[in-house]
Amino acid sequence: MKTNYKNLLLTLLLVSPMVFSQQTVLVDFGGPTQNTANNYNNLDDPSDMTAVPLINDTGASSGLTVTLTNALIDINFNGPGSSGSPGVATGDAAFFEAQATRDSFFGSSNHGGIDDQLGTFEFTGLDNSKFYSFTIFAARIPGSNDRVAQYEFVGATTLSATLNASDNAANVAVVNNVQPTGGKITLNVTPHSSNTHPSKYFYMGALKMLETDAVLATRDEVLAENGLNIYPNPVADELTIDLLNNDVVTTISIYDIQGRLVYSVKNEKSQIESNSFKWNRLNNKGNRLLPGTYFLKLQTESKSFTKKLILE
Repeated sequence: MKTNYKNLLLTLLLVSPMVFSQQTVLVDFGGPTQNTANNYNNLDDPSDMTAVPLINDTGASSGLTVTLTNALIDINFNGPGSSGSPGVATGDAAFFEAQATRDSFFGSSNHGGIDDQLGTFEFTGLDNSKFYSFTIFAARIPGSNDRVAQYEFVGATTLSATLNASDNAANVAVVNNVQPTGGKITLNVTPHSSNTHPSKYFYMGALKMLETDAVLATRDEVLAENGLNIYPNPVADELTIDLLNNDVVTTISIYDIQGRLVYSVKNEKSQIESNSFKWNRLNNKGNRLLPGTYFLKLQTESKSFTKKLILE
């Protein structure tokens, strides 16, 4: 196997020390006839202000709760995969289940004479010492004008992002590393100043919340959000790769500092079922690798990830 070491090195410049993901919570905002399975939390009434206990993506209780404290108007059924929009979400939005991207809550400055330009959600039961990162998807297909929403997260600090739902099938809004205050983060959804629709329509479709015990760097977030925990690093005797979602790692490869392949394995189904792969720092000849810098490459069915390793 021939490796382009220069390209590998460029990729590794983006790699930061690994931060372990604690748990992921998924929420689908939409109609009761289009609830999403696979451990999603389904909020199906844009006026229901009942506190909802949240499960995480393993189906276990997250210990967290979400409450709609300022209602939205109604439900939009025109996302990717809906009857009016054949196809599925792509790009960064492809992470979300197809059922979760088809519908959404919405607000407007004038929908049938109703002016409701604020949707507010309170996430409670959070740990003030942890960090919470959010990914949001929303779509209105077809969509006239720019239906841009602002998603403002208020905790110990206030951070925000925007997303244009008009004809959107691939883009998401991302806000990272929000710390709670008093165990709470508040999400305010409003039309952004760049929203050009006369009635200021804006949408809330699907949300992913990632809880971590330290600040996520860009590459850490990519690994964690794709369900990969790689530890410890530096490596003394054994490296563990935990697979926290349903993606399949097809090949695990390790290269030395010269870019030479020293270890490679095609992950068998029996290993995938354990949701964990362990490497005992032996090369393909069964010899223990010397201390130094190495590069781990993980190939899944659709993506690849690279991480720098230090062997002690």
